[in-house]
Amino acid sequence: MFPSTKEVKMISAIDNLHKLMPPPAKPTDATGSWEQVERELDTRLPDDYKQFVQSYGSGNIGDMPLTIHNPFAPEPGLNLLQAAKGIVAAYKSLVDDGYKMRYRLFPESGGLLPWGTTGNGDYLHWRTKGLPEQWSVVIWDCGLTKFRSFENMNCVQFLTELISGRLKVFPSAFFETTPKFVQYIPPSDEQKKRRK
Repeated sequence: MFPSTKEVKMISAIDNLHKLMPPPAKPTDATGSWEQVERELDTRLPDDYKQFVQSYGSGNIGDMPLTIHNPFAPEPGLNLLQAAKGIVAAYKSLVDDGYKMRYRLFPESGGLLPWGTTGNGDYLHWRTKGLPEQWSVVIWDCGLTKFRSFENMNCVQFLTELISGRLKVFPSAFFETTPKFVQYIPPSDEQKKRRK
């Protein structure tokens, strides 16, 4: 059986990202039950995002850094489900204070579901309109204090364009060198003991 056109495009997109930013040989937190995660969210997640997590696992991109939240990460700051709940709660607080949201929030139909953050305080989301493979990227630009939409661009395409320098979204310091993926290394038991 031959791959579909959609599968070929996804493979090409993740391959292009691999060429720009090689993944770690043994990614951290790269596997787990997607069915369980999707059951908790009550939605499927895009295949390109799943490929990213399986290739890169937990970690940060560049010096900014840019963090792609991972549903299998035990660390709250890296975990997709925990980070999304916190970000959506922050938006709801803004709305309660009178802020007019341009978008609905997940789990509403077409609502924003956060999948990443930056060290600048920017949030990266999917706009959950249509099938997961049709979800586009929307970012909250902290510097401009507004949302920016990237229609017809999925997570991996957005990251590829960003890392290549073709997409100018974040401060230019992010692109002084080609951003690299910095793998998250969990603390050893000895390090955990020293923290206490």
